[in-house]
Order: sequence, then C-alpha cells, then structure tokens
Amino acid sequence: MVLETQAAYSKLGIDVSAAGPAVDFQMDFRNADIVSIDCILTALTGGAAPTVQFILERLSADGLTWVQLSAPAAISAPNTTPSTGIVTFDVGPGLALAKLVGRVHRIRHITTGGPTTAVATINAFMDNL
Repeated sequence: MVLETQAAYSKLGIDVSAAGPAVDFQMDFRNADIVSIDCILTALTGGAAPTVQFILERLSADGLTWVQLSAPAAISAPNTTPSTGIVTFDVGPGLALAKLVGRVHRIRHITTGGPTTAVATINAFMDNL
C-alpha cells in the first residue's frame, strides 16, 4: 500500500516566547486516519534557563473540553538544532499515539524561564489508511 501524504497545515515563525499556556495552532483533521505534526523550535534565547513544551490536545465530543493527548519533555536552550529542537506527534492506529484521530486538534505551548526570543514552526500532515 502506498500512502499519499498531504501537507495539511504549516505555520512559520510563531512567537512562543510568551509565558504559556498559549494556543499556537488549531487544525481540522475530519477526514484523516493518521496525522503527523512537527513542532520545530528555531530559536530560544535569553531568560534564565528557558524551556518550551509543546502539547497536543483534541477537542472532545462535547465540543467544549480539550483533552490532552501528549505532552513530551520541554526543549531547553541551546537545543534548537533540527536534531534536538523538534517535537513530533504521530497519531493514529499503530503509531506512537495509537489513538483515533479526532476532528479538531490544537498545539499549545508552555514557556518557562522568561526567554527573550522563542520562535517555532509547526507543520501538520494527514493521510488515510
């Protein structure tokens, strides 16, 4: 089986320096079976031991409540190279987050240490099985 992955969303240069939690990106995956979301921290400077943590949440069936799916460890300076400044969420059957893909997801962040600069890019890809 060949999967034809579609780039669903891309948002460049998001300022994530504000203290969190703050919502960075909301995505609608209503027709997808699997989703991959990359949060790429491209800059993290200043402050006192600054960190950024990206959190993936899904909107529950009531349409009001956000349910946390994953909250991996925070990224700290100077880990902003592509090999260490990326957090990836793979959602779907048989993937790292073996959960059903909900219709609406969001990425939010929590920042600690008061960075003067924290910039990220978020890319999301979706596919059908």
